[in-house]
Formats: sequence, structure tokens, C-alpha cells
Amino acid sequence: MKKSKVTQQVEVGDGLALGTLAAGIDAITANKLSIDFAFGYAWRRWTYSARYPQVKGDVARNDFYYQIAHPSERRLRKRAVWIVERGYLYPEVWSESDTALEALESLAEASAIPVQGWQQLADLFLGHLKDDEKFVYPTEG
Repeated sequence: MKKSKVTQQVEVGDGLALGTLAAGIDAITANKLSIDFAFGYAWRRWTYSARYPQVKGDVARNDFYYQIAHPSERRLRKRAVWIVERGYLYPEVWSESDTALEALESLAEASAIPVQGWQQLADLFLGHLKDDEKFVYPTEG
């Protein structure tokens, strides 16, 4: 079954948010230029990008921000959301009853892209951001 453009954008946004959380990153910069370049870089190299022909990651159109601009797209099964606050983007699991890994496994099952595939997308994306554009909350301890 062919997926709609919105479904494709939401799945990719969810996968990137959940993959970011799985990588141990709590927030990233909201600098649009940095995000556009990182997403474009990751998208061109991601093994599964051809399965999402309606998602674009180039200079003319970069769909990473769809997930951020449409956080209340309730008609779709969302698994994650990006919160914009004070110049940062915070990925969060949509359902309070799921962990990031559980939500990632749910996305993997629905999308037929393995968890490792979504982690690859996040790793490519995060790897193209500078160290000072990725943040991890200090742990208590």
C-alpha cells in the first residue's frame, strides 16, 4: 500500500526523534541551517530513503521541519514529537506509557524498516551536527 506524503513525513520525523533519543541525545540545536544540512546529509546516505519518495532533504525542500510544524497531526499514529523551546529541539516519545525503544520497535513494525535502520538515520544526522549542537542532560548520581 502506498503511503501518503504526510504519513511518510511523520514516520521519518518519528524515526529521527526516536533514534536521537536511543542515541542518548536529549536535545539538539534549533538552528535551521545546521538542521537542514545535517538532515540533507543523512537523507542522501540513509539506506532506506528510497522507500520515502515524498520526503525531501535538499536545499529546495527539507521535510525535517514538517514534524515540528505539525505536532498535532492527530489523525496519524504518531510515536514521537519534537518540542521547540529556547533555541533547542527536544525529541520526546508521544505516549507516556512507551519508552523510546518501545516506540521505535512499534515504528519498525509499522514501517517495515528495522530498528537499526532508524538508528542509522539518526546516527548519520547526529554525526553531521557539531558537538556543541547536541545536548545530554546531566544524570543524577
